[in-house]
Amino acid sequence: MADPHAPHPHTHPAHKPSRTGFVANILAIIGFIILGIIVIWGLIHLARLSSPWFASLFDGKKVDATTIVVTAPTKADSGETMTVSWKHASETEGMYAFVYKCETGLSYKVPGPDGKFLEIPCGAAFSAGTTTKQIAVLPTLTGTTSVKSLFSIVFMPRGEGTQARGEASTTITASAVTPAPAPKPQSNPKPTAGPSDLSVRINSATVDQFGNGVVSFDIANTGSGSTGTWYFQAQLPTSQAYTYFSPAQTALAPGSHITNTLRFTQAINGSVFISVDPSNDVRESNEGNNTASQYLGGGYPIQYQNPNPYPIY
Repeated sequence: MADPHAPHPHTHPAHKPSRTGFVANILAIIGFIILGIIVIWGLIHLARLSSPWFASLFDGKKVDATTIVVTAPTKADSGETMTVSWKHASETEGMYAFVYKCETGLSYKVPGPDGKFLEIPCGAAFSAGTTTKQIAVLPTLTGTTSVKSLFSIVFMPRGEGTQARGEASTTITASAVTPAPAPKPQSNPKPTAGPSDLSVRINSATVDQFGNGVVSFDIANTGSGSTGTWYFQAQLPTSQAYTYFSPAQTALAPGSHITNTLRFTQAINGSVFISVDPSNDVRESNEGNNTASQYLGGGYPIQYQNPNPYPIY
């Protein structure tokens, strides 16, 4: 029989895990999983939205490039306007932009509202309108002979929509330098536009005892234009009728004159008759002063052994 006064052994119940802590751990794990999903979704969505803006336009990676078909000339000359056009079917409204890759010595310009050309900086998006789907640009190339120019047409939607891009290239050839024309040789001066005016005046007419005659006369241009080439003739009082025809005379400028002297033999009593421009080849303002005459008295006629007079000019 057990001693009631003996000490009783202590018994402790087994330790059971806390239900509250377990639930908290489960919720924490689920929370981390949900947070991870949100972060991953956010990164994917952010990359999708920002990739068209930060991706290089010329890195070879196309953003919906098949939706924009760009047409441009294969070759173009520097300083000559060319047209870039495109085809694009979009379900949303938006704006198109023209962008070209930077190349040394290459620039593009577009016509401005005042008729002058505005330069487009390379790598910058220039608005090309919303519905026209073509743009006229003026390429300019300096410092090299030719370069292959890469450019893009970018579509940027106004609201929600897909951004798109199309690319094309054109080989730009520098303009050839046109050499300055060689100076033309100077030709003989032509008569001026104004009319000339030839006039003649006899200074003197004499004959000696041997029948040798001398006549001096002055021919002047009193008009406002040069005469050009001209002629004169003289009818001389000789034993046999004789008319002297001059060679071509040098042009007389306005206000200039020339003195002529004719010597001849077998002079007889009669008149010396001088006519300037007898064929009216020179355009003159006055044709009434082209003749002059003077009587030459040599006494009675003298018989000469030589029947031909001898004029000396």
